[in-house]
Amino acid sequence: CRSAYFGSLIYLKGGVQPNVISPYAECEIKGNYVSLVLEKISEYNYDGCCRLEGENTFISINGKAGHASRPEHGENASIYLLRILNDIVDDRYLKEIYDTFYDAYGKGADISDGDRLTLNLGIINIADGSTEMFIDCRYPYGTGSDYLSEKLKIKLKDFTVELPYDDEPTYVEDSDPYVKALKKAYEDVTHEEC
Repeated sequence: CRSAYFGSLIYLKGGVQPNVISPYAECEIKGNYVSLVLEKISEYNYDGCCRLEGENTFISINGKAGHASRPEHGENASIYLLRILNDIVDDRYLKEIYDTFYDAYGKGADISDGDRLTLNLGIINIADGSTEMFIDCRYPYGTGSDYLSEKLKIKLKDFTVELPYDDEPTYVEDSDPYVKALKKAYEDVTHEEC
């Protein structure tokens, strides 16, 4: 996703790979927001800090890296930072991004189907008047990437949404020998019915 940016941020960067839950995010914003940011970090119990340099506030947030297919095992620092920014500044671009990606199961993008679909804002870079984001969306068999892309285009009105890579889900019947072998191995190791 790409867009021009003309808000109060000087820069924002977060994430390491699209398929990794962002372990760290930071930004520089015009103005003194130190006390407000510290209140929000405490209120949300985030691991972060901020400082004032000259007339600008620097904010850094730590999350917990994890694989995008298992959002319950990570903490997305970029989303945490966007949440704080949305609480302290009125910036429609940041709100649009946060509102779309706040939920790792696609609720904000109106693509949720319970917990089978995952949506990860893996990388975000805002600098020099532009925004670039890379996302990872794991979707179940029967859901198409064209449909998901269209939903994101609706939610991210100010952005160009592109799909440079797609690896569609594969469906294999339970009766397939490979599935039977995997199922047996799982049951042998866990002693649970699969």
